[in-house]
Amino acid sequence: MLPPEDYENAARQAEYHIQLVIKDVIIKSGEACLSGLVARVFRGPPELQGTCMKLQVSCFELENEDEWPPDGIGRFQVESLKVGRVIEALVNNTSSGPEIALDLCTVIDTITAAPQLQIDFRPSKGTCKKTIIAFAALLLVSVLLLFFR
Repeated sequence: MLPPEDYENAARQAEYHIQLVIKDVIIKSGEACLSGLVARVFRGPPELQGTCMKLQVSCFELENEDEWPPDGIGRFQVESLKVGRVIEALVNNTSSGPEIALDLCTVIDTITAAPQLQIDFRPSKGTCKKTIIAFAALLLVSVLLLFFR
C-alpha cells in the first residue's frame, strides 16, 4: 500500500472522474474487464457521457471470510461485478486506452448525483487536535476520580 499522499496526487492528476454502468464482465486470472457506458462525468469533457469504455480491475472469489481484502478500493469480489452495477473511477487516458489511476475506484449500486469515491485519505486537520483534547479531558477526569475517592 502506498502513502496517502500518492493516492491523493493520483486523484488530483487523473484526467477523468466517472461513473460507468457495467454492461459486460469478462473474468480471467484475477482480472475483470468491465465494459459499459459512461453515465456520469464529474471531471473531464461532458461529451464523455454516453460513450462506451472498458476498464480493468483486480478481482477475487470469496471462498471464506479470511480472504477478504483489507480495503474495498481497487480489488473486488467477483460476485460484486454484475451487469447493471456502477463502477466509479478516477481514470487516465493512456496509449493502451483508459486506465484506472492507482486502483482508485469503487463499485456502487446505482448512478449518483455526487461522487461516492473518497479521495482524501488523511484525517482532517482538526481531527488530531480534537482527539488530543478529548484524551486530555479523559485523563483529567480519571485523575480527579482517583484523587477524590
